[in-house]
Amino acid sequence: MNNSPEPHVLDRLACPRDASGRPAGKAVISAASALGEAALKCTAAYVVDDRQAFIQDSATFLMTLLQIWQLGDVDQSDVFREIDHRRQLGDLLLKLSEDSSGNEQGPARRWRPASTKLP
Repeated sequence: MNNSPEPHVLDRLACPRDASGRPAGKAVISAASALGEAALKCTAAYVVDDRQAFIQDSATFLMTLLQIWQLGDVDQSDVFREIDHRRQLGDLLLKLSEDSSGNEQGPARRWRPASTKLP
């Protein structure tokens, strides 16, 4: 009887690697194609308001994205940290753009950033 735990989903999605340890070309192309297809299906399901298909295609998209992160040796915590940094920056920019109260020189001027794009 095998007492070893079932492999993690990322381990099951592991792809073949070439002699240098980099992802094999076919695996990269296949994963990229699958991600594009999943994104298209997910978007189409959302547009036609097919909730069940939207949920299923979203799961496929996320699993394929996890596979691509693994192919690129990207730690998912790095991605989530980047998302958090962008959210924090957005919150800071929003605070800076709010009217300041208590200005004795008349109506408050709003701070306007030169760009609307987050880094």
